[in-house]
Amino acid sequence: MTSRSSASSGTGDEFSHWGATEDNTSAAAESRCSSPRWSRLRLAASVLLLASASAAAQTAGPSVDDILNHYIRALGGKAAIQKLTSRVGKGTITITGAGIEGTLQAWMMYPNKLLAVIELPGIGTLRQGFDGTLGWAQDPQGELRVVTGAELADLRRSATFDRALRMKDIYPGLTLKDRETLGGKDVWVLETTLDPWTYRMYFDVNSGLIVRFEMEQPLDSGGKSTVVLVPDDYRPVAGVLVPFTLSESGPAANWVEKFTEFTPNVPIDDALFARPQRATNPQ
Repeated sequence: MTSRSSASSGTGDEFSHWGATEDNTSAAAESRCSSPRWSRLRLAASVLLLASASAAAQTAGPSVDDILNHYIRALGGKAAIQKLTSRVGKGTITITGAGIEGTLQAWMMYPNKLLAVIELPGIGTLRQGFDGTLGWAQDPQGELRVVTGAELADLRRSATFDRALRMKDIYPGLTLKDRETLGGKDVWVLETTLDPWTYRMYFDVNSGLIVRFEMEQPLDSGGKSTVVLVPDDYRPVAGVLVPFTLSESGPAANWVEKFTEFTPNVPIDDALFARPQRATNPQ
């Protein structure tokens, strides 16, 4: 009977015993290294190393700057964006699930002024503005509310006219979180937390455009509330791509904004963005 210690190669002991005894000669060592089993093990190790390197490279992905620069190029380029000084948009807004449809107008002006006016039949007019410093909102009854805190900081970011060129400034701390598949498209996910809100931006790997934007904020109850914005139907306006459709979903309401036109570089009076001193068209 042959003992396990003296069994021929193929028992699985050959590799585990390699170099374990002192009487191995150079010839024996050379013979073992040239054996089919040893060659297969070396080949397997090489394949594993290559696979690990490939996986590491895929995980690392591009830099945040690479993704943001791709986004700028996708929109039309830095030079085209810098030529714009203002934009006026008109369209419709639909509150999904409620059967309510109204009109929407938006005025945006460099560097960071914004006014949005929504007219809803049977409800009234809603306004929100940012004059570069002060943020405000007005309900259909004409009641004014001054926007403060984290909400004001978010409004200031949204009002930044050349936001695409200043993403790292207005969303500091952006990091590459992951590469995911969204709606059949590969996307890079950038994330940052600006106390207390967390922002996630989903950039199409191929087109470079933002296809999803999330804002997550903590609730007093201890949970979290997430608002999701989905820009779509990008079209060129003065050489810069602009999303003509914007869907928003969140705990408060879901709606879809569809713009029918954008007019660039329109002269706008600064007074348009100022907080009203009294109720405007109260219902």
